[in-house]
Amino acid sequence: VARVTHLDRWGGREFRSVRFVSEDDEGNVWVGTASDGLARLRPKLVWVAGEREGLGPDNFRSASVDTKGRLWVTSHERGVFRCDAPGSGAPFQRLNDPIVAVAEAVLADRSGRVWATGMGPGQPVFRLDGEAARVVHRDGEEHGSRGALFEDRQGRVWVAGQRDLLCHVEGRWVRHGVPAVVGFGQEEGGPLRVCSPAGLLELRDGGFVPVRDEDGRPVTGVTCLSPASGGVATVDFST
Repeated sequence: VARVTHLDRWGGREFRSVRFVSEDDEGNVWVGTASDGLARLRPKLVWVAGEREGLGPDNFRSASVDTKGRLWVTSHERGVFRCDAPGSGAPFQRLNDPIVAVAEAVLADRSGRVWATGMGPGQPVFRLDGEAARVVHRDGEEHGSRGALFEDRQGRVWVAGQRDLLCHVEGRWVRHGVPAVVGFGQEEGGPLRVCSPAGLLELRDGGFVPVRDEDGRPVTGVTCLSPASGGVATVDFST
């Protein structure tokens, strides 16, 4: 890591209890917080959305912009919201389908599909199409709950879980034995990397192996890994 900048204030606003950070194709950085709204950052703060825009008051879990420019957001115990023209004053609309009432994460992939995961053991992975939701994968409760979503540079969609890691490739699901992944990243031309309690891992020859530092030691303690336009940014280390 060449340089780390600590941001707790931006554009005169304070950000506490940050739940996620993600970047879209236009270079906007989206920050979801537990109590200070959903923010879009450029070189300056340009927009903060909250209850006035039709969102819930707090605890935003994830955000993703689809190929039509629509912003999708998940909020803790309030489900999935969509804004068709973010930043223009257009309101957020809450999806009324009961299947998305407890959504954890949302991902709009490069082909235009929108994926989401449910919160809690046995909750499904589903796809969104307007106001409707369609279940595309469901585990038994023994597999725990599903969480973070990520599309790699090869177009594969990854779904984190408490006890394993799922990959959707060529219309089928492949299961990897990597539990509790909390972040994904991939540099251009490089392997997929994930962070989990087992440390920082990368995909090699169909399996995940530890990433090692210059001294040959496994990299551990990474608690958040976020893809950025310039490569992979490791956001936080446990202390």
